[in-house]
Amino acid sequence: MNQVYISGMIADRPRLVEVENGTEHLIFGVSVRHRTAKGLVKQEIYTVNAWNGVAQWGGKALAQGELVGIKGYLTQHRGENGTIYVEVTAEEILPARKVGRLEEMRTKGMGQRNGKNSEAGKSGTERKRAGEETEAAAAEGNGAERSGDGCVA
Repeated sequence: MNQVYISGMIADRPRLVEVENGTEHLIFGVSVRHRTAKGLVKQEIYTVNAWNGVAQWGGKALAQGELVGIKGYLTQHRGENGTIYVEVTAEEILPARKVGRLEEMRTKGMGQRNGKNSEAGKSGTERKRAGEETEAAAAEGNGAERSGDGCVA
């Protein structure tokens, strides 16, 4: 199984190119930091390739300096001088959310998902009441039983 998840900052401006057969190809570098066994912080830059729909989306939505999470797989190729290059082929690219965004949504009453109120927009009291209503419905015999850990079975 060849699957990799990385997160980091886009190191250079993403370049969207169209290859000979009309396929869209997005190329950018992602800067990743990690600690070595000796505790030193090491920074590496990996080339990321995205194709087709992911490439089209990334060409419009991504910018240099943005934090992203990437799900994909490793590929390698040999350069003209014989050097082996390891790159990431992205299957999904997720832009990182800005810190404080959830709090901003709460204060503006925007805690909605798919047209329904989400738990993020509710106060602690509202969430507690909703939980009590669920427990009451289970106790009335709607077929659901509550296990000892608070989950409806």
